[in-house]
Amino acid sequence: MKTVKVLLVGAGGYAKNYVQALLCMHDDAVVFSAVADPCLATSGLQQQFVEHGVAQYGFPCQAYAEHQFDLVIISSPIHTHYAYIVEALVHGCNVLCEKPVVLDEHQLADLQRRQKESGLFIAVGFQQCFDRGLLALKQDVLSGMFGKPVRLKALRFMRRGDAYYQRNNWVGRIMVEGQPIYDSPVSNACAHQLQTMLFLLGASLTDSAGIRQVEGFRYRARPTLETYDAAALRITTTQEVPLLYYTGHCVQEKQVGPIGEFEFEKGRIVLDGDGFTAMFGDGTVKRYAEEGQNPTMHKLMDALSCTRDHEKPVCTVDGVASHTAVVLAAQQLPLIPCNARYDLIEGDGTYVVPALMERCLKAYEAWSLDDAR
Repeated sequence: MKTVKVLLVGAGGYAKNYVQALLCMHDDAVVFSAVADPCLATSGLQQQFVEHGVAQYGFPCQAYAEHQFDLVIISSPIHTHYAYIVEALVHGCNVLCEKPVVLDEHQLADLQRRQKESGLFIAVGFQQCFDRGLLALKQDVLSGMFGKPVRLKALRFMRRGDAYYQRNNWVGRIMVEGQPIYDSPVSNACAHQLQTMLFLLGASLTDSAGIRQVEGFRYRARPTLETYDAAALRITTTQEVPLLYYTGHCVQEKQVGPIGEFEFEKGRIVLDGDGFTAMFGDGTVKRYAEEGQNPTMHKLMDALSCTRDHEKPVCTVDGVASHTAVVLAAQQLPLIPCNARYDLIEGDGTYVVPALMERCLKAYEAWSLDDAR
């Protein structure tokens, strides 16, 4: 069996999930060869890397000068993704990059071209797209079991306060170091449920639905943001299927959702946070879920096996193009005036838009946008 040599770019934040997963692998088919992060000295992980024989570097270019890799995992700040992906491809490596991969349509098109011409893959870490339950559901949708899609909706709110917005220099920004990132709930923290709807309606297992129109509005409760911290969207696909999505951070509740409802000609699918339940007209119920599974491991294991077998993962830069299009279109939507208040909740300073959660839940139930205003 081919040994897959791995370089991890980034060791802080979400990247620690990859660190622990790779360090726990006792398989000769996978070698955690090196890690690159300019802040390794403050990661608290250096001794673990030494004990496991993982070479440490400040930047990927230093690692490429001394090693050959098969798979590069990129979990660094968003504005570094494009350059690090191109560098990995130039060195003949497959890539697993955390979401959002890039937030520039020209860079995305360039990565799609490079993926096609190189024969390598650029997987994107939308972990729900790798979930076995969702993949089984999508197979049934593609088989025609549910008939044509009629309309889909989802809601996901996660309160975020000062601790979240002060953790780095790019959160809530439009551009960082000349790179567009458009950081928002839609692009980053609450992006999964939107991508799931787009992915589920793709014409093949690896495709996502195309986008014709994006409508709706945004809220900016936290005054220091360049982007926004809540949104209500109606996305119309190229097949004329409406997708409604409600999300945000400026609420008092710690988290609400994810919830969702997907209507098809022959059945209805409900997302309840732990998985998907399908209900058909004849009373039949089918459950799609994997209890107790680590979502990080699915995308990692798939990237490793696809590298070994020269295959393409289910979620690549091709499959996230429509999500990127929604993010860019949403940035142009009107900002709704809001009288946000600053509250101290559980010791964290948070901007809250009064009654926003209630309005969005009402809009969700009614399949509308107006009720969320």
